[in-house]
Amino acid sequence: GRGPDEPVDLERDFVCCVDFDSEEWRAKFRGNAKDDVKPSSDFPLHWYSLVEAAKACHWEQEPKFVLHGHSFASSEDAELLNCPISEEETLFSTKEDVDALRTLLVGYAYPEHKVFIRKGHGFLIFAESMVDATKQLHNMLAKS
Repeated sequence: GRGPDEPVDLERDFVCCVDFDSEEWRAKFRGNAKDDVKPSSDFPLHWYSLVEAAKACHWEQEPKFVLHGHSFASSEDAELLNCPISEEETLFSTKEDVDALRTLLVGYAYPEHKVFIRKGHGFLIFAESMVDATKQLHNMLAKS
């Protein structure tokens, strides 16, 4: 990784994820990043959110951007934000984690619902763009 005072370098610090094998639990990615730069351990959640959820949940529209963070992870947060939350806590970045997200999303269609909480893990904001997602995050922060 890079030091906290080093500027971000897109060529060095990022990879492009192009596929995910849910049987082997492995991401396929490419890029010019250093050998030690890998996708986020939360990549399976991101992949499901952006690539599989709309079809699996029969949504008419699919999100183009997902913002994920590890705050807003409790039932109290869900009540404060008036958003759905998964029923169970799981280990992060596991098949069970994605299954809990899958179960949650089935009951709440995007774009009617844009904010979701994985209990004990964090939030996901589904949006049309990074700008839309960060506006939503600012609204969430203003309520907290």
